[in-house]
Amino acid sequence: MGVTMKSVQNNLIDQEAMRWNAFYNACHNMTHKGSDFAGALAELYYKADKTNKAKLEDTFLDVFMRHMDNSDRKIVSSCEVTA
Repeated sequence: MGVTMKSVQNNLIDQEAMRWNAFYNACHNMTHKGSDFAGALAELYYKADKTNKAKLEDTFLDVFMRHMDNSDRKIVSSCEVTA
C-alpha cells in the first residue's frame, strides 16, 4: 500500500491539530499557573486570529514551551522541523 495524497493531507491536518492543541494546553497552564505576563499572553493568544497566533508563537515560543508538558513540546518541535 503506497502513500496517497489523501493520506499525506490527513497526516498534515492531524499534525496541525496536535500542534494547535499543544499551544492551547500551554495557554491553559499559563492562565492558571503562570506569571501575570504569561497569563496576559495566553489571553492575547486566545483572542488572536490565525496570522497573529503564528506571530505570537514565533515571538514567544520560549514562554509557550515553558508551560507545555514534555509530550506537547515534542509535538511542537517535530512540527517545526517538518514545517
